[in-house]
Amino acid sequence: MVIDLATREGRANLEQLIAGADVLIQNLKPGSMDKLGFALDRLKKDYPALICCSISGYGDDGPYAHRKAYDLLIQAESGLASITGGADGPSRVGLSIVDIATGATAHAAILEALIARSRNGNGADIRISMFDVMADWLSVPLAQCRGRQPAATDGARASVDRTLRRVSLEGRQGHPDFDPERTRMEEAMR
Repeated sequence: MVIDLATREGRANLEQLIAGADVLIQNLKPGSMDKLGFALDRLKKDYPALICCSISGYGDDGPYAHRKAYDLLIQAESGLASITGGADGPSRVGLSIVDIATGATAHAAILEALIARSRNGNGADIRISMFDVMADWLSVPLAQCRGRQPAATDGARASVDRTLRRVSLEGRQGHPDFDPERTRMEEAMR
């Protein structure tokens, strides 16, 4: 089905679809739904059980709210490209990981909202920002770089280093680099 939201007929068709829907997912530029007559406040009032999920690049407000966003741009701006690639420089991940991560985040949030609605009858207003999703996913690499610019190979090197350290220091409490607390944490994270 194709609906032209620039036409009155298209907007009427969308209204009919929304009236029978459990979930509305949209990724138009912030404010676009309002301009088309589908402001989330109105939708919540007219369809109180509707779960609305709005996906944007940078959220609904702030200096970047109205900027266009796409996978590669978010990979670069979030810092993901700085921890992938090789010694010659940053590189994009080989698949559209930002789109996948954002979709998975929206999926989980919608499922939670459906469960909540089954208990209380209320819809939900879910806002997902592609940049926020990647910032969340990159919290561990960010903590690991500890204020320095991460090298492009840090991710791979850190994984290899942890494996080698575990193998070489296993059972060697006299080793100068042996840290029993860190070893316990690493064991717990496996």
